[in-house]
Amino acid sequence: MKRKISTLPRGLELNRKNLQMALVYFIANVNLPFSVVEMKLFMDLLHLINKQAGPMINQISRQRISNHLSQVFVQLQEKIKQEILSKQV
Repeated sequence: MKRKISTLPRGLELNRKNLQMALVYFIANVNLPFSVVEMKLFMDLLHLINKQAGPMINQISRQRISNHLSQVFVQLQEKIKQEILSKQV
């Protein structure tokens, strides 16, 4: 059984940070290449869904997504380690 990385809380404010986090979780959960965020069709889709997302998505690149995913991985790894250690006590 494949485990989901996580889910995002509902009702997040639309800003660059939250959009980037949502994209990281989406890309990781459905195994898409990071380059999807640079595809014109993907940018057009986000702009169609929410016109405010257009300028934000233009600031997001595959490199930023890759870096952010690495940060999320380290954070989740530390969280899991702490959970395991707390159960051993």
